[in-house]
Amino acid sequence: MNKFVLATESTADLPASVAEEYDIKIMYLHYVVGGEEHCGDSLTMHEFYERLRAGERSITSQGNPSDYDAFWRPYLEEGCDILHLELSSAISGTYKTACKVAEDLKKEFPERTIYVVDSLSAAPGLGFFMTYIAKYRDQGHDVKECYEYTERMKLKFNYIFTVDDLRTLVSTGRVTATEAFLGRVLQIKPILFINNSGELKPFWKVVSRKVSLKFLCDRAKTKFVPETDRIVIGHADCPQDAEKMKEYLKTIVDPKIDIDIWEVGPVIGSHVGPDMMSIFFIVEDRLVKPY
Repeated sequence: MNKFVLATESTADLPASVAEEYDIKIMYLHYVVGGEEHCGDSLTMHEFYERLRAGERSITSQGNPSDYDAFWRPYLEEGCDILHLELSSAISGTYKTACKVAEDLKKEFPERTIYVVDSLSAAPGLGFFMTYIAKYRDQGHDVKECYEYTERMKLKFNYIFTVDDLRTLVSTGRVTATEAFLGRVLQIKPILFINNSGELKPFWKVVSRKVSLKFLCDRAKTKFVPETDRIVIGHADCPQDAEKMKEYLKTIVDPKIDIDIWEVGPVIGSHVGPDMMSIFFIVEDRLVKPY
């Protein structure tokens, strides 16, 4: 069995310790805030979100072909195959870029296999998914078997979240300025999910932060399946709220279920803003009825 590399990029928001534990390689995307380009951990999460709270805007761009080439080439030269999961193609153009680079590299390394997967996922939910693929790999499965497992499983991971300040969604074109203004005045919090096409879609609205966080937990309780052994809570620099969600979840789910808390990084954070809260878990069907 050929050795292969399991990889993704920084929009998976995998904590460094988890990526190391599961031997998952990370390609870091760039973002620009305050006119300065950053990559990786050049800013702490708190520093980044404080700058957004102060009114600065963060701009992201998809990975350049040269970034993928530089990331993958050393592994190919070592004789490794590659299974790489990308941020949902409905959210970013990175998947198309990655596919083009992979095709070019296959011509240069015809003996190597490169699978690029449209994960239909994002944020810690993608990182969460990656850990399951890594566990499947560690059971002795080769790159082709892991690719097939990935395709079978990618719609079994559910992603629901709420944003606290709609102004960030205005900048990304997901809500109008009028909707954002009314949302702030009335304390309306949208609940969104990622559908089977990998698109961000709203499906409910609630009033108040407290209600929105409870709604996420209660929704998880009604949706996850018996195979669920772990839940990941993702937050954009609001660790106290994440801890409150974790404590509430402990009272409504099987106590044997592990509940982890991960931070949402600057690339995804640029589009959802500070204080976004999310929850990720395995389901039979991720679809919900939109409002």
